[in-house]
Amino acid sequence: MTKRHSFLNFIRLLGLLLIGGCATLPPHQPDPQTLAQLEKRGETQIADSKIAELKRKLGQLIYINIDGRGYHGDFAVRPGYFRLIRELQPGGVLAHYNSTEFHKITKTNRRLVTLTRVPLFIGIDYLKLKRPSAHITKGRPLKNYLLLGNGFKRGCLTTYGRLDDPAFKTIIALHAFLLKSAGINQVLGPTVDNSVACEALRKKAVELFRIYDRFKLFPTLKHFPYLPLPSDLHKTSPDTRLSLKQVNRKIRDFKALHTYAQCIMTTHLYNSRIDAENIATFSAKWIGYLKHSLNYNNLIMSDGLFMIKNYTHHPTDCGSLPSPDITLPAHVHPVSIFALKAIIAGHDIVILEGNEHDTYRIFYDLLFFACQKNGTGERLRRRINKAYNKIIHLKRTIRQDLQPIPRPVSRALIREAVYLCSGLMDRLL
Repeated sequence: MTKRHSFLNFIRLLGLLLIGGCATLPPHQPDPQTLAQLEKRGETQIADSKIAELKRKLGQLIYINIDGRGYHGDFAVRPGYFRLIRELQPGGVLAHYNSTEFHKITKTNRRLVTLTRVPLFIGIDYLKLKRPSAHITKGRPLKNYLLLGNGFKRGCLTTYGRLDDPAFKTIIALHAFLLKSAGINQVLGPTVDNSVACEALRKKAVELFRIYDRFKLFPTLKHFPYLPLPSDLHKTSPDTRLSLKQVNRKIRDFKALHTYAQCIMTTHLYNSRIDAENIATFSAKWIGYLKHSLNYNNLIMSDGLFMIKNYTHHPTDCGSLPSPDITLPAHVHPVSIFALKAIIAGHDIVILEGNEHDTYRIFYDLLFFACQKNGTGERLRRRINKAYNKIIHLKRTIRQDLQPIPRPVSRALIREAVYLCSGLMDRLL
């Protein structure tokens, strides 16, 4: 065997070990300051018997990323996430599948719903399906996939909103049918922050909600209050410095549409004229403004918290502690502080878009914070209890809607729906 072949085999073996390691991930515990050590030192007022209950409730506030990067097995996400979900019992997952094959995505989602005791939100920004060969365009690879949902660049509302009513309703209904058949029950969208600029599109948004409701899909309005265009909040969050009057104009679409949605997603906007100390994600002022300006009492979800790690030169200290009384674990994850501040500010659900290891660490860091005998620990426990009650009340109300279709839809019918949807898009767009 040549040196080159030996090196290639080593690389392959290393890859297998890394992928296998994700599937046998050991649970993370705050080390060395474990929950038991807090109890021993008198720094917690949570009895051992109550920690399990607190962990169960905290899980419902966590919306975790699951993806299939580096994995090429029977499912569309890495198997390590199955163990993660079984242990943490999260409220929801944000799925980024490694496959465009409908049957593989459906198989994955049917496995996911068996892992939790409470019905699981299975959400997407978008779902990418392979188009029929008759609709593939050479030299235009992005046109060779059918994008469902609202998380791609323009979103389905903006993309299809200019079509006449029958065409719009037909395409959205086909999208909804395919999403529900795949086992999706929550769509992170529509995006209305800067896109729904006229009465005609608002009417299309109402139609979209009605179609989603018919197919038992759970929508999420985003991103409150608005985006700082043309800046990309994945990279930076500039000071927008809009007055309250200007902000009120920006949120007019949320005011018009919020009654159709049970969940609103905020974003990491910074406006020093509203809150000079915090981005909206950490701001009780912004959350209070959302509730009072919209008369809104349903679920509030954060945007992905890992984005904030990129704000290295932000005017506010995003990584600062909410209070000096809190005790940190020995190796606290930076996003744990973001999640703590977002929950205390008033979010009921926080999105963690890290890998399996990140999610374990952040979850147990939050549990560690919640068990402390100080003002921050007490505030966090109150917020966990309040958010948990709201989430459970909603899930009980729509329990049947969150379940997958009892019997998988036939592959022939799915192929026909994808073919029809592709053909309509080619003719109309």
